[in-house]
Amino acid sequence: RVRPGDVLGRRNGAMLVSCGEGGVWVSHLKASPKKTSLKLPATSVLPSADLPTLPISPCAPLPLGARPETFQDVWTTRQDGVCYVHFDFYNGAMSTEQCRRLEQVLWAVGEDPDIKVVVLMGGYNFFSNG
Repeated sequence: RVRPGDVLGRRNGAMLVSCGEGGVWVSHLKASPKKTSLKLPATSVLPSADLPTLPISPCAPLPLGARPETFQDVWTTRQDGVCYVHFDFYNGAMSTEQCRRLEQVLWAVGEDPDIKVVVLMGGYNFFSNG
């Protein structure tokens, strides 16, 4: 039986936490309540070794302006031969693993003969900080 607050799984550093009849993805947490404490990926703060990794179901690119319905920090939208590559990393900071996932998406986009232009979109608040 799943109760609100139970951690259901993990994906790319985030944890899916049960709440009522659904769940919410928690991507970052503070390791300490101190104001100076940095936010870290949730799986770095809470033990997660025994949690199942929840895969991202492969799906067609989303329509322009759409966002994924689940936690996903790299996705594409397409329209009229233009592919928009979104990468919404916390504060624009990319880990090595996030760079690898972004690279995989870019290679896949590059192999699509219908794509004539690629636009790097970055995230909601930040493009990238390095």
